[in-house]
Amino acid sequence: RMADERHVIIEDPYKANKININNICNSKGNIVYTDKITVPELNNIDISIFAGRNPEEEIQMVFNRIVKLVRDNGYHYKDIAILTGDIESYRHPIEREFLKHEIPFFIDRTEAVLLNPFIEYIRSFLSVFSDNYSISSVFGFLKSYLTDITPPQIDLLENYCIAANIKGYKAWHARFDMHTRTAAADELLLLNEVREKLVARFDSFARSLETGRQLTAGRVYTVREFSTALYKMIESDGIEDKLKESAKGFEEDQNRKSATEYEKIYVQIMNVLDELCDLIPDEKTDIRGFAALLDAGFDSIRIGSAPMGMDYIQVADL
Repeated sequence: RMADERHVIIEDPYKANKININNICNSKGNIVYTDKITVPELNNIDISIFAGRNPEEEIQMVFNRIVKLVRDNGYHYKDIAILTGDIESYRHPIEREFLKHEIPFFIDRTEAVLLNPFIEYIRSFLSVFSDNYSISSVFGFLKSYLTDITPPQIDLLENYCIAANIKGYKAWHARFDMHTRTAAADELLLLNEVREKLVARFDSFARSLETGRQLTAGRVYTVREFSTALYKMIESDGIEDKLKESAKGFEEDQNRKSATEYEKIYVQIMNVLDELCDLIPDEKTDIRGFAALLDAGFDSIRIGSAPMGMDYIQVADL
């Protein structure tokens, strides 16, 4: 397309004549951003232009070139870099092709972590109070799997709550005594033990805000009071240790991306709480307002993974 726009004849449909340039940055600036192309005759760096029909075809060509450089020219993977102006369009083709052939690579990018279980743990917990113990908020909190309630207990409890239509503060603070098809009489004892453990967690948070009454969506506290109560809950649940244990498991499975995310997410979220207390400690808000402030902070969290080993191909954005 560039050749057509500049009325340049291409002798080979896939490869232009080799030219010498100083570096790839000079080439990018001259070819992409200016009409007049000036190429200094300096280092012997060969450049070829290839027109692929789609990113997959382009990456296949890059892969073939890399294999040739490593196999026939004695290059190491660390000697090679892939630069792109649109890393999101090329990321998945690169991952598919290179993982299939077990070529080590590292994509230099940071990612949002809004789906991390720790963030879901906090969001859902606050929603329990703002949504008055709705089924979605209670089980969103439990299914972060950062509590001490086991997955089988969570499944049994969820089935019972749906069948018995358990929702609202009063329903969760009353003993479960309705027999359903999902819970026999002997299982009600276990369900009530789980309910009491869960309600104690919610009530402890309310007491941290120095209220002996039900914590409703409209009650107002300072940002510092909310942050302190939330921090106490996180600490009492041992979240930092649980995240470290998960990171260790991902590391053993060679999942460096998830391992890095779980290693760093705790400090990042603590930083969000610290910043809120530094900037607006005495600002008064309700629990929905506090959750919105946290969401804004969570949205800004970006975590990049570090490459494993030394010999890998670097993939980066121009």
